[in-house]
Amino acid sequence: MGEVRLHGGDLGVHFVESNVRDAIYALEACQESPPRQELRDRLLRRLYTLRSELPQREEVLKKWGGPETLLHGDLWTINVFVMQSANGLRARLIDWDHAAVGPFSYDLSTFLLRFPRERRLSILKLYTEEVARGGWQLPTQAELNALFETAEYARLANSVIWPAIALVMDHAEWGFEMFAEIDRWFESFEPVLPM
Repeated sequence: MGEVRLHGGDLGVHFVESNVRDAIYALEACQESPPRQELRDRLLRRLYTLRSELPQREEVLKKWGGPETLLHGDLWTINVFVMQSANGLRARLIDWDHAAVGPFSYDLSTFLLRFPRERRLSILKLYTEEVARGGWQLPTQAELNALFETAEYARLANSVIWPAIALVMDHAEWGFEMFAEIDRWFESFEPVLPM
């Protein structure tokens, strides 16, 4: 795991903390006209709230995140191939350039969000059965949702950083278009698993 962390990174609590912190710094550096300032300030308020929740989110990761694991880091359905083998169908993952170390929930959240809400529980059931074969039990749905929310909010914070830097450094107009999109993502976020 140390070698994966060295070359790929850490997608655990450090990822959450550093992305929230860096997004705040980058947004605070953006000074714009009043209509744009309102959008920037709304994103900042969301990020300040996340920053205030970091101790609780760290506890959630410690309590329910399970052991550190090898993460794909970009587990979209387009990076999964299902192939026939001598023992039946086997899944194969491609594009490991975002591989890292962290809690299982980082990849599982990404993967489940690529499916309609009504299919997620049946997919989770298959995942639960597989990890049970290895002697491990998943947390409850509410606990999983807390883990997933932390991973997704860290990704949203990460998505703020580059548009903010582009605005400060290059006055790139697309930065505010991205801010508006990210703000919509925050606004429309729902728990990954139905409750």
